[in-house]
Amino acid sequence: PIFNNKTCKDDSCVHLLSTLMKKSMHWIACDADLLCDGMCTEFLGSFGAYSLLEYTTHKMPRIVDLCNSKEQWTDRFRDLVVRGNHVFVTSGSKSMASKLAGLCETGDIPYKLYTSESYFDKSDFRDPDEAWKEIQVIIATATLTVAVDPQVWHCDYVMAYGCELSCSPRDQRQAIERFGRKGVGDGPGQIRNVRILVYLRSVGEY
Repeated sequence: PIFNNKTCKDDSCVHLLSTLMKKSMHWIACDADLLCDGMCTEFLGSFGAYSLLEYTTHKMPRIVDLCNSKEQWTDRFRDLVVRGNHVFVTSGSKSMASKLAGLCETGDIPYKLYTSESYFDKSDFRDPDEAWKEIQVIIATATLTVAVDPQVWHCDYVMAYGCELSCSPRDQRQAIERFGRKGVGDGPGQIRNVRILVYLRSVGEY
């Protein structure tokens, strides 16, 4: 049997996998989800010998540009949105996310802000393309990571604001890879620029 995210949607999937593998003579298990990147060695490996198949190509290339100037990073965001680009920002800081939303508000730029408190509506994530049909800028904290799969919304640029006291780099990478899942280009579901400008307070410490 093949199970996808509609079947295994919560923690019960681990119990289901365990039952299936104990009763099956041969099995192949795979998970492309970074959220479960320890399953092969820690969980799946407990059933006996295993081999890991590694990707030799990268379907979604990304280039990370590090920046330790908050002003430079913010100016870049302002410049991109004023020029009409569709931008997604994953922010480890709720206050920075709110600040960017304020810049959009001032410039009359259509945006969505997702935090644990502000304008957070998970129903948007069930059909993001419908929710973002008229939206130019999407700003989110760790509320937007896995299981958000826009197929139509086109993204020109992705930016990330790192914060060592907030969400993990893995969560932010999950958010980054929600966009451009149909490759690089100007079409629906694609990303135009694969360079991600990432702010880290002190690059030398990471």
